[in-house]
Amino acid sequence: MFCICKLAANRFRRSNEGITAPMFALSFMIIFLGVGLAIDTGRAMHVGNKIANALDAAALAAAKGMREQGLSDDEVRQLAGAYFEENMKGHVSSYATLGTLSVQIDRRTSTVTVGTVVEAGR
Repeated sequence: MFCICKLAANRFRRSNEGITAPMFALSFMIIFLGVGLAIDTGRAMHVGNKIANALDAAALAAAKGMREQGLSDDEVRQLAGAYFEENMKGHVSSYATLGTLSVQIDRRTSTVTVGTVVEAGR
C-alpha cells in the first residue's frame, strides 16, 4: 500500500500537465504587485518633489520680499505661506497630509528657511 502511494505521489510530482494555469496565476499576482508598488512609489516621489518645489518657491519669494521690499517678519511669513499654498493647490490632498508651515527668518544673513511636516496618505 505504501509503495503504491509513493509511486502515485512521484508520478504526480513529475507531471507537467495542467501546470500552465497555476503558473500564470502566480506570475500574474507577482507582476500585479510589482506594478502596484511602482505606481505607489511614483506617486510618493511626485508628491515629495511637488512639496520640495513649493517650499523652495516660498523661501525664495519670502527672502526676495524681505530684501527688496523691506517686509516685516509677519509679512514675510504671510508671503511664504501664500506662495506655498498657491504652488500646492490640488496636488497633495489625497496622498499626504501637510502640517503647519514653519518659517525661520534670519535678517543678519537675509535668509528665509521654510519647512513643513508631511504625513503619508490617509
